[in-house]
Amino acid sequence: MYNRAAISFSPSLTEGWALPPAEVMACGCALVCTNIGGHADYSFENETALLVGPKNINEMVEKISMLLNDVSLRKRLAQNSRSLITSNFSWNKNVQKLQEIFYKALEKNTVIKTN
Repeated sequence: MYNRAAISFSPSLTEGWALPPAEVMACGCALVCTNIGGHADYSFENETALLVGPKNINEMVEKISMLLNDVSLRKRLAQNSRSLITSNFSWNKNVQKLQEIFYKALEKNTVIKTN
């Protein structure tokens, strides 16, 4: 479904780490999203996405219209965002990071034996 779209819009008011926008980016879709914390790890203004203020309807219309009317901008954002997501947020990278965290935690802690 994501691969059929050229533009995606995430107007969230609040999110943890918003997965659907990251998924559309991985599929090569240009993104317009709100500039909230849940989008901050992967949405960078005019690099990987176009950002809008939450509840700012005029800005939302303006940014979506920009992507509808500027094919080169839409393609550039889509390519940049796909590259960012696929290179920085792969399962293998995340598993490797998690393992490193576990190993560091184990090195810092000693097991105390009780009788």
